[in-house]
Amino acid sequence: MTIAELIEVLKSFPPEHQVLVESSDGGFDGVGLVHEVEIGFMPSPRPWNGQVGGAVLAGELCIRSGFGSEAELLDKAVVIEGLSG
Repeated sequence: MTIAELIEVLKSFPPEHQVLVESSDGGFDGVGLVHEVEIGFMPSPRPWNGQVGGAVLAGELCIRSGFGSEAELLDKAVVIEGLSG
């Protein structure tokens, strides 16, 4: 999902509604941090099957800090983190 697509989805809700993200404890958190990351793709025996920018991938999607030497840089993305990180 792109930022433009997310904005269109969010426009369908009242602007005073809170935004929540899933929490690591199984509950929900308010938004704590929104930041940009570089994302990459690394072939993996535990494939992540999905789509990034028009390319359908089978492997492991990762952010720059988790890249191995064989990871291929794909794009930049925005990450929304909960208050508890």
